[in-house]
Amino acid sequence: MSKPPAKAAPTIEIAVEWGDLTSMHGKGNPPVDVISAGHYTGVEPQSAELYLDKAISKDIGSAMKGDDVGVIGRMTRRGLLNLGLGEPYTLPFKKGCWASIAGLGEFGSLGPAQLQTMVKNFCWSLSQSRRRHLATVLIGSGEGNMSLSMALDAWLAGIYQMSMSSSEWLQRVTIVEFDPERFLMIREALSEMGPRPRRNLSVVPADEKQVSGAAQEVAKALRKKASEIVRKKRLPASKASINKGAPTRIMVSTSAAGLTFAALTDSASIPERQVATDPSVLRMVSENAGLHGDSDEQKEWCQVLRQLLIPCDLEGHLFKSAAPVVLTLDAASARLPWELLAVPDQGLAVPPVAGGVKPSDGTNDASAWSEDFIALSEQRGITRQFRSLTVPVLQTRVTRRKNLRVLIVADPASDAPLVDARKEGEELKALLAAQGDIEVVALLGPTRARLPIVISRLMRERYDVLHFAGHSDFNESDPARSGWLFSKAQDLWLNPALLSRLTRIPPLVVSNSCTSGGIAVNAAPNTLVAAGLAEAFFKLGARNYVCTGWPVGSEAARAFAVEFYKVLLAGSEIRQAMIKGRLGSANAKGGTSTWGAYQHYGSPYFRLTEA
Repeated sequence: MSKPPAKAAPTIEIAVEWGDLTSMHGKGNPPVDVISAGHYTGVEPQSAELYLDKAISKDIGSAMKGDDVGVIGRMTRRGLLNLGLGEPYTLPFKKGCWASIAGLGEFGSLGPAQLQTMVKNFCWSLSQSRRRHLATVLIGSGEGNMSLSMALDAWLAGIYQMSMSSSEWLQRVTIVEFDPERFLMIREALSEMGPRPRRNLSVVPADEKQVSGAAQEVAKALRKKASEIVRKKRLPASKASINKGAPTRIMVSTSAAGLTFAALTDSASIPERQVATDPSVLRMVSENAGLHGDSDEQKEWCQVLRQLLIPCDLEGHLFKSAAPVVLTLDAASARLPWELLAVPDQGLAVPPVAGGVKPSDGTNDASAWSEDFIALSEQRGITRQFRSLTVPVLQTRVTRRKNLRVLIVADPASDAPLVDARKEGEELKALLAAQGDIEVVALLGPTRARLPIVISRLMRERYDVLHFAGHSDFNESDPARSGWLFSKAQDLWLNPALLSRLTRIPPLVVSNSCTSGGIAVNAAPNTLVAAGLAEAFFKLGARNYVCTGWPVGSEAARAFAVEFYKVLLAGSEIRQAMIKGRLGSANAKGGTSTWGAYQHYGSPYFRLTEA
């Protein structure tokens, strides 16, 4: 008996449309029943995804927050969208239509092969969910990523592969492009492939009215651009405009060959590339930049550090925006002083480091930097995140002011007293108590700030902020002697191993002490024993950690803390508090070698309280 002939895979139509993705619901035959954009793990929506997020939030009645964050953005901040490659996350949109975002993995890792796999998985999932018509932007073709033709080829290959395994329902994929020039380019690329670019795929000719209208818009834009060029030639030169878009995200990892970079901005996705580095040279330059007491020489070393660390093609993306920089680092790259990178001053309303504002009492021991260069951490703010941890960056605000509880631990070691740490604790207690609606528990001095008392407080009570001022150290070869020092003679430390016994960690931890940001390069991924404090706090639930990369001056440290909390208590974002704190530190005694030591791990948009 002969076998029945194999069932032929149905044909899937491929179309291109000039228009607004969020207005595509219900169009076409069959009607569009799902619209989509891509989503990088841990990256808040931007570009097409942000536009889609706003439309979804408005449609389902989810009010946008004051910082313009929609439902997808809020879920990202809570770490709820760690999607695999091509894994969909779907929300209701218009009647009979879904909005579905497609997982793209980590930014910088999306090449043609990964995009093809993403499309195959994503379209298969939609077909299994009985979706018939997908309208999507051409994911993978953003500036700095793949070319239009390369991304289009990967899409067609992924759809074809999906059609060979399951296409019972998905019948049509429409690529939607808002930009008229890109629409014409996609249309031309599809036309060159012919009406059937692959078996089971069929290209639908573009609407000639749309083609004509797009061509007219492109011609109009070219005429406008030409007139602007002529007009600008008649005007005096001025500083470049600042683009206040999404944060610039840079991912860095280390290998024997050097550093590997990838970047994502509000307008470009830059795939991974390697930069050859000499570790000994980097270490020497880093030490000179961070610990140098002379401001002018420090500025020069900071410029050299930037040239050694940042690939040339990334510099343009770093320098054209006012948005914060978010660094995703592995253990080895986290040891580098990224906060010290000196970049051209873009004229932002932030004074230069090391003397940009002279205090009236004349205590500043650092001269002002030249106007044409400024530290990147002072101009835009730098926030760090761990590449090895999948801990989500949670909320932007801890709690309401009336419920805020702060624990201050200062100068705890009787055999290693630190007068300025005690003063810092007293100043912060007065500053916080003056707010009138914040509960402050201050353990100041060795009598009150004993290690058992601190541990007992953290075990039994809830705090929103934990602030430590005193001695600390990082000893990778002897982890038991790393952490916060409580007694030198008795060898008492609040170290990562002891921290692991805690069940609740405040969302914000500030460790204003020497080398409190030490990173263990060879620590096992699932242990706290050899980890540094930063990793330990994050693994246990902290969401923001402020620390130092090297020894700091006690007066400059106290100045940092006071300015930092003033800005944070006013309702500003933590990146703004870090900028002002560094500036306050730079203007104090010993500030030149202290201001750049401050590091922040977490979210640049974190807010402690409402204004």
